[in-house]
Amino acid sequence: ELSKSLKAGYLQTFIKIRFPSALPYIFSGAKVAVTLAVIGVVIGEFVGGSDGLGSLLMIANSQINSPLAWASLVFLSFLGILLYLLVVVAEQLIIPWNEKH
Repeated sequence: ELSKSLKAGYLQTFIKIRFPSALPYIFSGAKVAVTLAVIGVVIGEFVGGSDGLGSLLMIANSQINSPLAWASLVFLSFLGILLYLLVVVAEQLIIPWNEKH
């Protein structure tokens, strides 16, 4: 209502008010999505891939090669944590006023 009373247009209202207030929720969704993306890639490689860490994990599991399976799992965990931290750093840089870090 304040933006309407100040005669701000839709684009100005979106850029100055709506989008910045939605950014914390966007980054919360990105944090969840980036970790689930790693799981999705691995499951996709389980089902139809012939290369990648998911298929390497399946091969190691079928050959009962525990060290290779654990190394794949540790690397996938590291990848998920790294991507999550990248989203956290981007959030801190883009919305420094958000206190829920």
